[in-house]
This record gives sequence, C-alpha cells and structure tokens, in this order.
Amino acid sequence: MFKTDQRQQVLNKIRELVVTRHINASNPDQDYQSWLNEFEAVRRPADLTEEVFEKQVLAVLSNLKSSHTTFFRATGSAIPSQYAINATLQQVDWPDGTDRWMFCDVVEDGPAHQAGIRPGQLLFKQAGVDMRPPSNPMFRIGESYVLSVMIPPKYTEQELIVHVPNRSAKDRPPMVEPKSLIYSVLKPGTGYIRVHTFPGANGSAFALSLDRAIKDLSHPALIA
Repeated sequence: MFKTDQRQQVLNKIRELVVTRHINASNPDQDYQSWLNEFEAVRRPADLTEEVFEKQVLAVLSNLKSSHTTFFRATGSAIPSQYAINATLQQVDWPDGTDRWMFCDVVEDGPAHQAGIRPGQLLFKQAGVDMRPPSNPMFRIGESYVLSVMIPPKYTEQELIVHVPNRSAKDRPPMVEPKSLIYSVLKPGTGYIRVHTFPGANGSAFALSLDRAIKDLSHPALIA
C-alpha cells in the first residue's frame, strides 16, 4: 500500500523530470500547463494500492503523447510493448468503425520480431481478450503471451506466441533492452544504419558495433 507521503515524493519527482527533461519530438513546442493541471488532480490525499496508483500515473503520462514516456515500479510491473517486446503501437482506424492498434517499429531480433510480428500488422487480442485503444497492451518480464494479429494484405488472423525474456537492462528500469543498432545493404551503393539505443555507461560497446557496421558497409557510396 502506498502511503500518502510516499506517493507525493514519487509524484514530485515525476513532475520535476517532465518539466525539466521531457521532450516530445512530434511537438517540440508542447504547452505543459494543461498537463500540469491534470497531473495535480492525481494528488488526491488517499491511500492507494500499488496497482491503482500505477494506473493513475500511467494514464496521466500517456496524455503527454510521447511514445517512450512511462512509469515503472521496481519489481512486478507490467510494462508497455516498446519496453517489453521491443515494438511500438499506433492507433489506427478500422473499417468496422472502431480503432485498433497497429505495430509500427518492430526492432530486429526483439521478442516481437522473433515471434513473427512485423510492421503493419494489427493487434486484435492479447491472451484471448479483445485489445483496442485506449487500453494499452501491457507485458511482464519473464512471461509468455498469445497475441492474435491480423496480417496484411488480406488481414488474416493468426495467433503468435511472444516470449518476454527474464532479462532486464543494466542500470535501467525493468525492461528488455533492444538491439542497439541494425545495418544492411538496401541496394547496390546504399547502406542503412539504424540506432535504437545507446547502451552502456561509457558507450564502448556501442562504439565497437558502430565501427563494425561502418566497416561492413564501406563499399556502398551512401549510408542513410
């Protein structure tokens, strides 16, 4: 059970971090005043269970509308798809008039990619439960999930099993750290490098990976 003073300490830190460090790449001139007004409403003086408090904080953080902003408990926390299965979701219209979740960025070799999930597929169910916006699919470290996805172009339904490894990132909240970078030759003369994260305290491992990618792509005339 969260005590009121503990909850206030956590909320004070969240407010400080959002005001001083939050950046929304899709809205760099974001006005935070309306969000701060909503945030203050979470400070209602009452004892809450960890689950209820977490849901309240996640809900208010989601209104920042930045894909990689979330809230973690130290242990046992259910976490969003980008941190658990290395795949982001976007809300899209569906012909039946409802909104659905579409997989967008699926990191190569991440849990979602290994299960067969690819960008453009739609998430319909998680463990047999209909999953649609605004409810976000959440996952726990070390567990497996049956996801029903619709696969284009005919959007046939298929069940895929996603295994979230029992492995968390070093010196970070509970999450499955994605592969730091991927690279490939798109066509003769054009190489492609994509950076997903900058892991490590001093960046030495990432620097070695980047050097290897540049070396392997030394023949293409252009690296995107």
